[in-house]
Amino acid sequence: MYYLYIPGFTVMEFIMYIKKLARRKEPRPFSHYPPPVPYVFYRNFTDTEIEEAIQLFHKAGLIRIIPSIFAGETRYHLSDDSLIRFITIIMYIQEITVHKTLTKITYIEKPDDNDR
Repeated sequence: MYYLYIPGFTVMEFIMYIKKLARRKEPRPFSHYPPPVPYVFYRNFTDTEIEEAIQLFHKAGLIRIIPSIFAGETRYHLSDDSLIRFITIIMYIQEITVHKTLTKITYIEKPDDNDR
């Protein structure tokens, strides 16, 4: 089985990602080594809100435009290595928290308010 990895993202790809998350279908085909794809808990953004947010991130210098893969598209990429490290650390903390909670629920006791 092969997967295609395209660097960066477009506005439409980000919108489709959020919609898949809203349907509880996280689009991460890589089981062991996922690419740095942020996960969000709130997913009820409108397409316009997402487009405006991406433009604000670009103006702030957090993301930059990279050469397009397909004609006529605008692709963005995280421009700061420290931001990538920060996102990766948050992803690890989230995974550890979920694993810890599932372990507690499965083997130790019922979840308390903090776990919920």
